[in-house]
Amino acid sequence: MSKRHVVIARALRRPRPAQLSVAILWLALLFTLAVYTREANAQSAHWSLFNRTPDAKAREMSTDRPDQTESPYTVPAGHWQVESDLVAVTRNGSAIGRDVASSFAASNIKLGLTPRVDLQVVVEPMVRRVTRDAGGVSRQRERGDITTRLKVNVWGNDGGTTAFGVMPFAVATRREDGSRATAGGVILPLSVSLPWGWGFGTMAEFDVDPVGARGHEWTAVWSGTVGRDITSRLGFYVEYFAAAPFAGGASVTSADAGLTFAVTPTVQLDGGFNRGLSRAADRINPFLGLSFRF
Repeated sequence: MSKRHVVIARALRRPRPAQLSVAILWLALLFTLAVYTREANAQSAHWSLFNRTPDAKAREMSTDRPDQTESPYTVPAGHWQVESDLVAVTRNGSAIGRDVASSFAASNIKLGLTPRVDLQVVVEPMVRRVTRDAGGVSRQRERGDITTRLKVNVWGNDGGTTAFGVMPFAVATRREDGSRATAGGVILPLSVSLPWGWGFGTMAEFDVDPVGARGHEWTAVWSGTVGRDITSRLGFYVEYFAAAPFAGGASVTSADAGLTFAVTPTVQLDGGFNRGLSRAADRINPFLGLSFRF
């Protein structure tokens, strides 16, 4: 599940170039959705939200966690899938103070709409933050963001050595002054099967981030992850993640690693950490998670 979505400025009465770009992008993605919904492969074309894919014919469960690189694979039509942070902690510190943010039960709730399309709602109920500095200790609770995503698998959902997807998203969030803001962007995930049981995943992502009271800026995100199964149930991955604003400024980079454990074919536990490499990145972000499909 993504922890990186950023926000854009509110729509203004007069469209700006960035707003027009987002509108064109969303129209293109909706066209893609319409085409690939109609062109679902013959073996599974009759499965839908209202005609659930039988469990015996459902594809292997694939999640968008625990790494930050998204997956191009969708949830089978008519199935639900929940991917949650049981607990995630973000730690930052320096010689003059320390900041610790904790979130619980942040979840990505997915519903398979067609054989190639699923709908996702990412909810972060609450973030608890504790700051210690020379002035003492402060505690506060912050509202988490709500993100809506639509994933379209372009190819490779049910076989092949590669798979590719398109995932537009919108975020309901708040600015630093507490005012509401809405964001948008698109994620392009690619998965490649490698020899000897290894797998490689990568993604490009383009977001719009609010700046100041009404401003905005584009941000580009890239990540790459490599992993494989250690046993029939236990797997691991390592990852590199980077995000940078188009207009220049501080970049966020991290080195990530984690483990997954398949309790059953449709229940998975995971744990890992994201270690910041740049000054703008969080120092360390350990987490534990649970995913299941029904």
